[in-house]
Amino acid sequence: MSENNSKVRDIIQKAEDYLKKFDEGLLVTTDAGNKIEIKTTDEMTGETVYRLFADVLGEKITIYRLCRSSKDNTLVLGAAKELIEIFDKGIAGRIIVAGEGVFKRIKELEETIQKLSEELETLRKENENLKEEIERLRRGREDLIPP
Repeated sequence: MSENNSKVRDIIQKAEDYLKKFDEGLLVTTDAGNKIEIKTTDEMTGETVYRLFADVLGEKITIYRLCRSSKDNTLVLGAAKELIEIFDKGIAGRIIVAGEGVFKRIKELEETIQKLSEELETLRKENENLKEEIERLRRGREDLIPP
């Protein structure tokens, strides 16, 4: 039972991760999303229909957002699986790609690395100065204490 709960949590977490990345611009749809039609099933008639990828993605995101706070785990899980499926299809078809948010985040991380590198160098110099000070004090103490 707990293994099943763990799988459900993993599926929901993956859906949440995709949604977060999409909302933050780390994943975006290309122009193809508004041109490529995908085969889906009409919920009312059960017939196979073709719809724009962007429309289906928007629908799956909306459904998941509406369902994710439901107490009905079956409903949440179903919506999460459908959201993951459409994201996976979009990524595989290169309709969903890394967005500019990724490049912004990379730049932020590079700046953080630069600052940390500078701080590390400052700390290394300070450490070396302290080692020299300890050695100077040790020599001074030896001069004051007779053997």
